[in-house]
Amino acid sequence: MVNPVTPALSTYSVSFSAFQAMHPRKFTEKFPQDHVEFIPSGEMAYSEDKPIVSYEIGDCITVFGVQKDGQGHIESIAGYHAELGTGIDSMKEYLESCFDKDALTWEIFLIGGTAESIKKGSLLSIIHEGLKGVLKDKYKIIEEKVNLPGDQYVTAALTMKGELFFCRHEFNGL
Repeated sequence: MVNPVTPALSTYSVSFSAFQAMHPRKFTEKFPQDHVEFIPSGEMAYSEDKPIVSYEIGDCITVFGVQKDGQGHIESIAGYHAELGTGIDSMKEYLESCFDKDALTWEIFLIGGTAESIKKGSLLSIIHEGLKGVLKDKYKIIEEKVNLPGDQYVTAALTMKGELFFCRHEFNGL
């Protein structure tokens, strides 16, 4: 498998408050393909030991979650790379498959999306409705970084420490 993070990465990044921006080369070194769970568009991942990397996030939005126990210790992480056009029933089904609704608490990070995906009634609204329907009051959105400019794409990684890293790049056609 070709590493989807490596091709066509630019050399700049912008700092998000709770996110840690990385130079694309450093990002690829920190998250080599055999040591992470990759989630392309429309896919999801759950991990108790490896970071999760969502790549080529553009008009899609990735929902990352950190599951914690009663003492605040991380038990697992999950991610769902939600596609533009996903309906509420499908969203709830994916979120239910990815995020343990019986967990004590989830800390949620949302990243990606364009002006189209954040309009009222669009992908962002459906994600919010899906989270509320599936996780009820057992989640807290820590950071929402949506509405990426122009043809920008982001590749983001969530670690087992609950840290979120990202780099910006141009679409590479994978």
